[in-house]
Amino acid sequence: MEIRTIAIKADIPKPISILHLTDLHLTLCDESEAPEHIKHAHARSECFAVDGKLNPAEQTIRELLQASGEHDLVLLTGDIIDFPSGANIRALKALLAGSNSLYCMGNHDWNYPEDYPFGLVNWDYSQSKLYAQALAKTAHLFRDFQTGFDIKTVGGVKVIAINNSDYRFTNEQYLRLRDELEQAVPTVVAFHIPLYAPTLMPDTVAYWALPIVCGGDADVHKDWGYRPDPVTLSTAELLGSNPNVLAVISGHLHFFHTDILPGGNTQYITALSQRGNATVFRIGRE
Repeated sequence: MEIRTIAIKADIPKPISILHLTDLHLTLCDESEAPEHIKHAHARSECFAVDGKLNPAEQTIRELLQASGEHDLVLLTGDIIDFPSGANIRALKALLAGSNSLYCMGNHDWNYPEDYPFGLVNWDYSQSKLYAQALAKTAHLFRDFQTGFDIKTVGGVKVIAINNSDYRFTNEQYLRLRDELEQAVPTVVAFHIPLYAPTLMPDTVAYWALPIVCGGDADVHKDWGYRPDPVTLSTAELLGSNPNVLAVISGHLHFFHTDILPGGNTQYITALSQRGNATVFRIGRE
């Protein structure tokens, strides 16, 4: 367990605090689910066992709810639930209720178990229809949580949450982001899957055996078939270089990392919150 604190300078009236949580991977499931979903839930729970014991999700939720009251914003960057069971959705609603929060999807939140394997390896965008079909199954469950591009302003800082859970950004997201960043307001941009940075690759490949990041040229991804499209590359370039971006915040990789993106801006990755990890961003003049 580690709670990392990062100070970011910005010319705003008074300091603000943002709590970043990611990859909680809640695996709650009850008898109302299909038998194959219950079996999947148990197997996934064992994946995240701590010291041989299943980590009690309810206790984790209580701890996060308690911590959320100490900050101006709770930022959740995906894989908060491991699959969209009824019990997981109820837990997600409880987690967000009563807190000033901003949420974006990860590659697990919206997937039923039978839909997930298509995105694990040899990902290419001939499979984008499969992604759209899988997301459509559960879109109604997340209507109150994220539209795909959401904004909150906290103490003079604009915080933008974008859904890039299929390893890409859409043209609509790019255009909205470009317009928002033209307004010369200090901005934090958050999403689940981190952007490519040269310094991030060694640790990513050592941990996952594949470079599971968003963007980067074709040579970076040659071993698993992912090819970032031009809009995704343009979005990554904008995020890396725009002077109004205070920070890019993401998760997905399950370990802490800080990198300078191509273009000079900084990306902060928070480790697996399922193990009690989090980052507190303190933003202000000092």
